[in-house]
Amino acid sequence: MRMKHSRLFQYDLIRVIAMIFVIGVHLPFDFTENPWLVSAKGAIFLLGNAMFYMLSGKFNLTEKAYISIPKFYKKKAVNILFPFFLWSLLIYFYNIRHSYQAMSVGAIGKGFLDAVLVTNPSTHLWFMYPLIGFLISAPFLAKLLDALSEKEIWILVTVGLVWSLVQIILIYDITLGYSPFSGWFLDSWCFYFAMGACIDRLHDTIMKKKLFYIVIGLLCLLMTILWKIYLPDRSAYIYDLSPVYMLASVGIYLLILCIPESNNSRIKKVISFIARHSFGVYAIHTIVIEQVKWKLYFLTGFKGYIMKYIIVFGVSLLCSWLVDLIVIEPVKSLLNRNTDTAKIQ
Repeated sequence: MRMKHSRLFQYDLIRVIAMIFVIGVHLPFDFTENPWLVSAKGAIFLLGNAMFYMLSGKFNLTEKAYISIPKFYKKKAVNILFPFFLWSLLIYFYNIRHSYQAMSVGAIGKGFLDAVLVTNPSTHLWFMYPLIGFLISAPFLAKLLDALSEKEIWILVTVGLVWSLVQIILIYDITLGYSPFSGWFLDSWCFYFAMGACIDRLHDTIMKKKLFYIVIGLLCLLMTILWKIYLPDRSAYIYDLSPVYMLASVGIYLLILCIPESNNSRIKKVISFIARHSFGVYAIHTIVIEQVKWKLYFLTGFKGYIMKYIIVFGVSLLCSWLVDLIVIEPVKSLLNRNTDTAKIQ
């Protein structure tokens, strides 16, 4: 049986930290060119991607996903797809704000379709496109994982790491060649998605040796930084799909899970509030960064960078809260109510 966790503080904290890291990825590190700091920035901040996918796997690869597949799909359409398309629409209108008056309705519609299918996947919203496929697969992958024993879960994780080792380090990094192998069903980011559920299944076993796994993760994070500095031409997928980075991501994920839940109700409410509005921050923060770089150009150096970071975070969170309050939450409530009414009838 999958372990149930009564406390969600740590997972909200992971979501908040991942969100903060994503801002750090896109806010220019313009106060230094020190290779150690630049490499550390990439290695640390890009952990946000892995954390996001592991969190998604933890909460979506559950028994609820396959008990009622239509219900699961409807819930994800309302809670994931609708906010994604709404934010995509808002970003699109921001991007055409100087030209939309001269565009026909058809041109605006075609432009939005191009934005969703062509532009978005090459921007910070790229992470949604694999996630949509993972969510479609979730009911079936969840049932498969639930059917595996603990030993089989460990074997699955090992096979995934070995696959990445062969593909990336042995072929891409060492031989500088192109891998002819494909077909591993947990390839690429899907492995992180599955790892979220695997960690949940192996929670008790992992926590008995949590210090070991955390130390391994921290060492792998350090190795990643060193690798990027000393072997830059042999560092394929160093900040995402490398097996070394996978271990680093899991170790940091476990480290955050081990942070004790705060007894301060205000801190818990703040973390919960930020976590609830994190998706909007993901969506809009690049626009805020663009404005901050332009209007607050005089903020320079390390202190200026910190100030810009705080401003981007605060403004993005405010915008996310307002859009959620005014549009997203009311529409989601309406859609969920209509679904429930149709079910009763």
